[in-house]
Amino acid sequence: MQIKKIESKKDIEKRERKNQLAIGLILISIMILSTAGYAFERTKQEKKIYKDVVFINDEKGFWTSEKLGTATKFLPQEVNGINGSILISKSSVQEKVFYFDAFSSNEFTAANEIASNLLPSKTQQVCIEGEENKEGCENLPIKSCSDERLGTYIFIFKSEENSTLNLEKKDNCLFFNGGEESLIKAADKFIFMINNVF
Repeated sequence: MQIKKIESKKDIEKRERKNQLAIGLILISIMILSTAGYAFERTKQEKKIYKDVVFINDEKGFWTSEKLGTATKFLPQEVNGINGSILISKSSVQEKVFYFDAFSSNEFTAANEIASNLLPSKTQQVCIEGEENKEGCENLPIKSCSDERLGTYIFIFKSEENSTLNLEKKDNCLFFNGGEESLIKAADKFIFMINNVF
């Protein structure tokens, strides 16, 4: 049997201080390394440039541009090939009532993509004249594309599988047509068009 060495109170306190110091240094090192790692990770964000506009991929997967003040799911180079062009000014739609005709979840997502970049004064789901009997229109206001009193446009999202993705303007209506997944691309192309990226 081995006899344990007798330690003085001073030796015990010295050993405990050493242990506490070692643990303290380890905790401080962990805090410093984790802070440095977080800072390094933040600077490692993916950046893309289209023409002279810088886009940064944020933690939610959106491409943000400080210069344009936008956040989109796609980059300009990913939507440039979409058919159609809507030539209107940003001021004709920004900070105005955002009327939209959308009923499926992907149509709503595309509408939200545009609304979040336009900062409308009000958002209002509507039904288009001639489609009053469509399911979901029972309690919605009916708007006409030819109504000049609107003071803004009606955004109409139509998701039809196997249809050609395109953008089109007829009177006061802006049509976004395409398959379910491609409507967001059409919405992003519109955002880039009104910001003069193309």
